[in-house]
Amino acid sequence: LIPLLSSSRYSQDYDTRVLLRFPQRVKNQGTADFLPSKPRYAWEWHSCHHHFHSMDEFSLYELLDIQTQAQVAEGHKASFCLEDTSCDPGYYRRFACTSHTQ
Repeated sequence: LIPLLSSSRYSQDYDTRVLLRFPQRVKNQGTADFLPSKPRYAWEWHSCHHHFHSMDEFSLYELLDIQTQAQVAEGHKASFCLEDTSCDPGYYRRFACTSHTQ
């Protein structure tokens, strides 16, 4: 996942977005599949991205000032595609975005 952190405090002009790109790795350590919280027919179209999201907020981010630790911006990652990209030994990939099963 490559989340984009949109500055909520500094960008008052909602026609313009300020983005910070950074890598993220998410690992399901549980014994059950992690599935979208909404059925496919209820996924939301995002005109900004030109694709559907299965969750409104998959993860939340806060950008903190290094000196004061005060929050200077916030953002979130809405889910688009949840797939198995690597698995621990003994587990196998089951979900892929190309198979329409997330």
